[in-house]
Amino acid sequence: MRSHWGWLLAAVLAEALVAVAHVLLGGGAFGALLVVGPLLAAYRLTTGTTAAVAGLAVLLAAALPFSGAEATQPARAEYVNDVLAAAIGGLSATLVARARTRSQHTEDRTRRGYARMRRTHARTRRAYARTRAAYASTRHALLRTRRVLAHVQRVHARTKHACDAAQRAHREAIRALARMTRIAQVSQQAIVRPLPSAIGDLTLAVRTRSATEHALIGGDLHDAILTPTGPRLIVGDAKGHGLDAVRLSAAVLAAFRQTAADEPDLVRLAHTLDARIAAELGPEDFVTLLLADFAPGEVRLVNCGHPPPLRASRHLETLEPASASTPLGLAPAPELQRVALAPGQRLLLYTDGLAEARDAKGDLFPLDHQVHAALRGPTPDASLDRLLDLLTAHAGPTSADDLTLILAEPAAQPAARPAPRPGPATPASPPRPRRPTPAPATEWQRCPPA
Repeated sequence: MRSHWGWLLAAVLAEALVAVAHVLLGGGAFGALLVVGPLLAAYRLTTGTTAAVAGLAVLLAAALPFSGAEATQPARAEYVNDVLAAAIGGLSATLVARARTRSQHTEDRTRRGYARMRRTHARTRRAYARTRAAYASTRHALLRTRRVLAHVQRVHARTKHACDAAQRAHREAIRALARMTRIAQVSQQAIVRPLPSAIGDLTLAVRTRSATEHALIGGDLHDAILTPTGPRLIVGDAKGHGLDAVRLSAAVLAAFRQTAADEPDLVRLAHTLDARIAAELGPEDFVTLLLADFAPGEVRLVNCGHPPPLRASRHLETLEPASASTPLGLAPAPELQRVALAPGQRLLLYTDGLAEARDAKGDLFPLDHQVHAALRGPTPDASLDRLLDLLTAHAGPTSADDLTLILAEPAAQPAARPAPRPGPATPASPPRPRRPTPAPATEWQRCPPA
């Protein structure tokens, strides 16, 4: 009995046999045996069919006591027990059929999924076999191509051995040059580190460019540290160009980084730097230098032969020192210069790439109202971009001198501040604006942002 109808027929025949036995034997406890039909149906039939067979069993259990040749009124308790037994058995068979049907459906889905997986696996294996065959064919073709190429290379090597040797030497020279260039770039980046956009309460914008082609640095130098009293900046220019100027710049920066954080006095710091680089200086070498300490409401300057900074406020002012000093290496004797610098005012530190820029007629770059308007731009970076545009328009896009521009702007202080302690020195009133001292004509090359 493998078919649905066969199991249905068996269940119905089982109930019919119980009913016939009840009729022929004249009663008895046959009501409970009617549950055999639903149990047979639950084994293979669906839930609905099993429920129908169970309902038929309940009807037969209710009707059998009243059938037969000697039908009598059955005892109430026995009658109820038979009907309940048929009903509970039918319900149990229905639940069993439901659980079996769900299990079969799950099993069927699992078998179908497994069959699909096996088919997919078979297709994958066939595709893998085709791929391996294609790979083997490609590999054989590649090996043949390599053998042909090796033969061609051997013929070429025999006929052009001298040319190949020269080319190998040329390639080796190029690789060596690339390595040396990379080493030089890393060394230059280690010497002149890019400044941050802000240090302490000071906002900075920096533009720098070496006049030497393919070089990141030249004779110009700059750096900044944060001391317990505030930001400290250094800007300088070593004599000459090329490697000698780089050597002097590196010596000054190394001395500054070793001593600037521990020396509170700028004048003593300038003398310390002069002493430390003395061994590096030749008979005619020198380094112009500008040191700047920023404090709330003022900036303290020490200038050793460097172009004076510019203060941009309501007017453009050149901050010349009260007494000029010689550069480092020429027995400098600088003095401390204290200048008021309130929030909203800006201080431009620069090298002779700006001060000595000349146009085609030999005229110096003018520090006029256009420069003042540029330095009062919306941001320090925008101000330097505008200043570079003005310099390019005046001197052209190229320059024979290094250029460094640092624009500093102090941040706004809180409204309520304690009164400053009295000290022996008071901020010096800024001198009347003056044009930087003229110098030999140079060309200028615009520098990218640091």
